[in-house]
Amino acid sequence: MNLRQLEIFTSVIETKSFSRAAEALFISQPSVSISITQLEKDLDTKLLNRTTKLVTPTEAGMLLYERAKKIITLCKNTQSDVYEIANPNDFSKLERTLDICAPSLAADYILPEQIAKFRKKYPKITINVSSLDSCKIIKKVLDQELDFGIVGFKSKDDHLETKEIGHDQLVLISKTPLEQESLKEVLESMPFIDRETGSGTRECYQQYFKKMKIDRSQMNIMTSFTDTASVVQAVVHGLGVAIVPERATKRLEQDAIQICKHIELPARKIYLIRRKKHQLPTAAKLFVQELLKNN
Repeated sequence: MNLRQLEIFTSVIETKSFSRAAEALFISQPSVSISITQLEKDLDTKLLNRTTKLVTPTEAGMLLYERAKKIITLCKNTQSDVYEIANPNDFSKLERTLDICAPSLAADYILPEQIAKFRKKYPKITINVSSLDSCKIIKKVLDQELDFGIVGFKSKDDHLETKEIGHDQLVLISKTPLEQESLKEVLESMPFIDRETGSGTRECYQQYFKKMKIDRSQMNIMTSFTDTASVVQAVVHGLGVAIVPERATKRLEQDAIQICKHIELPARKIYLIRRKKHQLPTAAKLFVQELLKNN
């Protein structure tokens, strides 16, 4: 059993196909078949269930897959670590996988541009972005599941270091022009599309509601969504009014919605959080440095 066999095996599991694995690895399908057959022979057990449509792992195959993923990652990291020690001032060939969690606003509208710039400098660092609400991201950072996170409101937890990295103006949007003069009048007379509890956008406008003495119990809350794009589409389809970051309206066709410019709302801030005194791994440190530099 060798590393190349494990790479081929994991690719077969992930693509559920010998032919698709061959395409992904730029090798022939017979080469994939020979490698899997030899691996099963070496381990003296059946690793895959083969059907005309799909390839699925046996119990032993699933165990091997889980271990193989760790082995492959360890090998890549070891190679990268050795290079890092030998070349302490050159990270252009650093191979790492970096997991980033951000609210839907940042994941959809801010991070793609930042990642594109970052990848030009560090092309071998793979970045996986997940969209979560700010409360869940804060918990993951505190639980040491993430090295850092991007959130939509400032955490009060003393264990976290917080830095502002951007902001976006909140706007009230509707399907058709509104006659009401004030935010309070709109929210007490129109169906409202809400964000879920834990959302940075919701936290921001909730604080503003308190300041303006707007009572949620007097609002007609139609429904709630876990991402900004769904809220905007709900308004496009006439379900009600909503408060969203202005950036989320930029990709819409003209006249798809109305932005109520006569109603003032606060700007929503975006923050980078990390645990105090926590030393970031190299890839995370490089990304944070670039993010802070570009904002």
